Amino acid sequence: MRAAGKPVGVNAFDPALARSYVAAGASFVLVGADVTLLARGSEELAQRFVDRDGTRV
Repeated sequence: MRAAGKPVGVNAFDPALARSYVAAGASFVLVGADVTLLARGSEELAQRFVDRDGTRV
């Protein structure tokens, strides 16, 4: 693909694997999925409004 002038990319959600792809010459490495990032952000936001014992703030 590179010889044809096309960028080469891959999904790699494991940090060590992502680094190995970068070291191998990948043009880009996706290290997160939009739905996962949205879900984690939503969970973090919700936790700001719930105490550790589960009561709402």
